[in-house]
Amino acid sequence: MSASMLGFVVNDTLTKSVSDELSLFQVVLVRGLFATALILLIAWRAGALRYRPTPKERVWMSWRVLGEVLGTCFFLTALFNMPIANAVAILQCVGLVVTLAAALLLGDQVGWRRYLAILIGLCGVLLIVRPGTEVLLKLIAAAAFVLVGYNAGVQAMRVGEVGFVSPFRYLNLLWAMVLGYLVFGDLPGPITMLGAALIVATGVYTLHRERVTGQAAAKREPGLRP
Repeated sequence: MSASMLGFVVNDTLTKSVSDELSLFQVVLVRGLFATALILLIAWRAGALRYRPTPKERVWMSWRVLGEVLGTCFFLTALFNMPIANAVAILQCVGLVVTLAAALLLGDQVGWRRYLAILIGLCGVLLIVRPGTEVLLKLIAAAAFVLVGYNAGVQAMRVGEVGFVSPFRYLNLLWAMVLGYLVFGDLPGPITMLGAALIVATGVYTLHRERVTGQAAAKREPGLRP
């Protein structure tokens, strides 16, 4: 998972470095073409191209692709216009938002502690954003590091316990700060650091509470594994 986070941040760094030379959609197209070619090669070698999804799976996969495209466009727009560490720090609140969405849309049971953690984490985002303030070879390399990020992340989730692996996603923020400083000279200020700390702390706490809740449910239902 640590390698996955480094792969994503190196990709973001290379992509941001060409933002003055290429438009958003040029970046998405070129990087996407190379990344897709690499993924197809790996899928072919693994024999995964023989799989034929069901009609229902195709629908869900289509929605996933749409979400991935929109997420990429929005994130790159932010990346082109703000320090990389700030953009990645805000991205870390995804776990909090997913927990909130699962509670509101899927009926997951979320206690007041996790709601409070989500609220504090979102306050951390506001501290970072502070509304009102403030080639080609590189894109090929960025595509390769996207592949590293996705592949390493999937492999980590396959072999590791989710509760143990997930906190390592926050190394994304550390890699972003280091590369942001080395490549762009961006050094997060104390307010940004405080906001990032709130996001990480509340995210890890939310994972902890999910594990505690799962273990409690397993004790109530002997046949259910935590």
